[in-house]
Amino acid sequence: MSIKSRKKPLASLIAASLLAAQGAHAQRSNEPAENTLKEVPVEATREVPDAPRQTYQPGTTTIGKTKQLPHEIPNTYSAVPEQLTRDRGQDTMREALSNVAGITFNAGEGGRIGDNMNIRGFSAANDIYIDGIKDVGQYNRDLFNTDEVEVLKGGASMLFGRGTTGGVINQVSKQAYLDNQGRVSATLGFDNYQRIVADVNRVIADDAAVRINAMYTGGEPGREGPTTERKGIAPSVRWGIGSANEFDVAYYHLDYDDNPDYGFRWRNGRPVDEAAQKWYGLRQDTQRDSADIGTLRWTHRFDGQRQLRTVARYGEYKRDLWATTAGVNSGNGTGQWPLNAPITDATPVVRGNQTRGGEYAQRFLQSDYTADEFVFGMQHQIAAGIEIGRESDARWSYTGAGTKPAATIGDARNDAAVIDKRVRANPNSFDAESLAFYAQDLVGFAAHWKLLIGARHDDFSGRYVRTPSAADPNPIYERSDGKWSYRTGLLFQPDDFTTYYLSAGSAFATSGDLYQFDARSANTPPEESRNIELGAKWVLFDGAGNLSAAVFRTEKYHERNTDVESASQTNYLLSGKRHTNGVEVSFAGALATGWQVYGSYTYMNALIDAGAASQVGQVPGNTPRHSGSLWTTYAWRAWKVGTGVQGMSGRTPPENYTNRAPGYARWDAMAEYNWQRYTLRVNFDNLLDKLYYDGLYRGHVVPGVGRSGSVTLDINF
Repeated sequence: MSIKSRKKPLASLIAASLLAAQGAHAQRSNEPAENTLKEVPVEATREVPDAPRQTYQPGTTTIGKTKQLPHEIPNTYSAVPEQLTRDRGQDTMREALSNVAGITFNAGEGGRIGDNMNIRGFSAANDIYIDGIKDVGQYNRDLFNTDEVEVLKGGASMLFGRGTTGGVINQVSKQAYLDNQGRVSATLGFDNYQRIVADVNRVIADDAAVRINAMYTGGEPGREGPTTERKGIAPSVRWGIGSANEFDVAYYHLDYDDNPDYGFRWRNGRPVDEAAQKWYGLRQDTQRDSADIGTLRWTHRFDGQRQLRTVARYGEYKRDLWATTAGVNSGNGTGQWPLNAPITDATPVVRGNQTRGGEYAQRFLQSDYTADEFVFGMQHQIAAGIEIGRESDARWSYTGAGTKPAATIGDARNDAAVIDKRVRANPNSFDAESLAFYAQDLVGFAAHWKLLIGARHDDFSGRYVRTPSAADPNPIYERSDGKWSYRTGLLFQPDDFTTYYLSAGSAFATSGDLYQFDARSANTPPEESRNIELGAKWVLFDGAGNLSAAVFRTEKYHERNTDVESASQTNYLLSGKRHTNGVEVSFAGALATGWQVYGSYTYMNALIDAGAASQVGQVPGNTPRHSGSLWTTYAWRAWKVGTGVQGMSGRTPPENYTNRAPGYARWDAMAEYNWQRYTLRVNFDNLLDKLYYDGLYRGHVVPGVGRSGSVTLDINF
């Protein structure tokens, strides 16, 4: 479905001009880049660029557009490396993010499927990226093709565009590199859990390599009942590595067919503990999702200080959900269980349906120029670029899902299959076009002092079409927005290992960020947010560890007020306001030889300052006062042992302040033995079998993983 096309010629012209300029310079640059290393014979073992890291300490990153070390970023930054997730036996992005304090998870509801989390109390469901490009498909992300998961906290619209109030999550994909390495990992766990992953990298020329990652996962990861069957493959080829012109072609495919877990409804303001370790779904329940992503990168290095990187990406995402909702039909009427009555095995459970589907496609072209320049006696780290995007999202609900049989708390075996007679209904579609350009400069203006200044302008246009109704016979809504974002920071670096900084950044969220409009939101300008942060970062233990600390205030000061009494007749008022004040501390790296530590703690004091009368003065949903995670391993000779704890204080679900999930702390452990090219690892999760609740939503709550364990054999070659 077409949308307003007035920006197409401009977008096409900019894209053509950039590619032509890049190609013209490439034709003139027959000499290798200045930073191409000459062959130097050495006897020591060399470190292969881009090879997998075997430490918890993060390496360089481009999440801030230029290549930087973590202590040079004037924001709270965390990177969860593959080595950490392997040691902990974690295989999904959601599990990886449990290592980062200040992130909480919402249960799938409200039209969403897949990963759905908050950062600093603000939704980040649409703030997920792969290698710096949006990955907004609604699916559960696997780690089989991920080197590390990065989290940049604070308003980041200057770097990434719309959204990004609490921060962004960036998945760094595995790339081919110049070494012959491979690993096959096979895992068996509780409840018939099984997983096999292959990662093979091969050099095919002096400056070229291929890499293939593949995965199969099945069984019941977490607790008895809900199942998963995931399959994925991600081949890539990279050539011209380290030369003037470097290319990378990659494809990613993931699909799964799960029996989804929708948890259980709240009762009397808290979860129903008696139902937590039971699953009330049916055999025909399904969540069938898939993601197919193709990427082409071209990096042209003008010399050792300047480069232009252009990335084209196309992605398709499909989703289909038929899940069971379950809960106690509370009250005092016929067939209802009185609210003041205790829960027993005989308490009746009412089951219902959650069913919907959709297809999403994205096309992005992104080009970034970076340079290190010495101008007027000052050092400049410059970044500038454009991004052109086109997105389409089609959604539908279903009728004819059928009535699911009732059960009791103690007996959910009434699992008679319901025939799938679902019929698509109420289709709607959203088409969007975006164009953005940005520039930033990190200036070393005096000894030990740097100033960061950046600005970005985004244009976003959307057209939403939904099924006509008697109340809305012509439901076609359109809106276009143009918005500036900024990022600034002052850094003091008394030496190469210490940074003190003060930073500020803005963020905005358009009414079309959820890929839909209604009669009011189509007339409502973007929400606005800002983040102010004061922090310090240290590189410790002879460069082996990174320590950081920060105090911050993240504030959404123009929030849509959807309260009926507060909204005007034509639009939602931007009269809402909320904030989160907090403190963060984190460490990643080695305390001593063989001793790796990864830990973080966040204190958040959040409040809704203005908006609907029923919300003012409340703590925003899924924003615990305290959250933290600590994991450590010690390696000695052929052995490695590890243990850790993670948890948070109590919290309420989004948009429901009468329900509350209690706080918790969970204890995990591992042991590993290495011999020659083999590694045998045993993992135990939730050793004390602590009952806790992980995913929250206003209607229901999903329990966390009970006591579970797995055995993994790695074969390295």
